[in-house]
Amino acid sequence: MKIVKNSEIEWIYFDKHDMFGGINENLPNNDFADVMFAKILVGHTLKKHWHSRPSEDGYESFFFFNGAFIELLLENKNVIYKEEEPFTLTFYSNEVHGIKNLGTSDLIFQVLTAPHFDDNEEHFVD
Repeated sequence: MKIVKNSEIEWIYFDKHDMFGGINENLPNNDFADVMFAKILVGHTLKKHWHSRPSEDGYESFFFFNGAFIELLLENKNVIYKEEEPFTLTFYSNEVHGIKNLGTSDLIFQVLTAPHFDDNEEHFVD
């Protein structure tokens, strides 16, 4: 068993995403899937993008453990979503998605990708 506390997460800013990625060597990471954390500051936006996953059932899943007040940026529409309970958003293969933090605090959530994330799979939408 491995335990990772939030205080042990290393935050790295990714300018092209306008968000921080949270990593730790004890988070699961193999050819089948990997886990990291993401942090979007108040008023900031994870830019609209999509993934060329190796199969149609590949996905990127976001778990919001404190709920969220966000604007989902989808391919043809934007949707405002406010939820106080934990919830998960899952985007498959080439679904366009982005997230704007409309809340009053930093938005921190867990990201699970399957199969393993590849740096060349991500494509940003203007």
